[in-house]
Amino acid sequence: MKEKLINIKNLIIKYLKEPKLFIAFLIAWMITNGWSYVMLGFGIFLKIKWMQVVATSYLAILWLPCTPEKLITIPLSVFIYKLLNRRKRINEENNRKI
Repeated sequence: MKEKLINIKNLIIKYLKEPKLFIAFLIAWMITNGWSYVMLGFGIFLKIKWMQVVATSYLAILWLPCTPEKLITIPLSVFIYKLLNRRKRINEENNRKI
């Protein structure tokens, strides 16, 4: 049991050290949350009221304690990470077959 936990910990550390995972998380965060911050900024800067209202409403929902936003962002970032590493995995599979 202890070895299994150590292996899981090492696997998590291995993935957290990957720069592509950070990029994938940023992309996923922009898809789920970042657009509202950008929209709020543009709405304030350009004085477009509907942009401010939509972005503020979404951000207010995000800051509620019961929002499952991270439950969407983290799996989405893992999916994007797998898309970014698809070529690497295909090359590894081809090398194993040889």
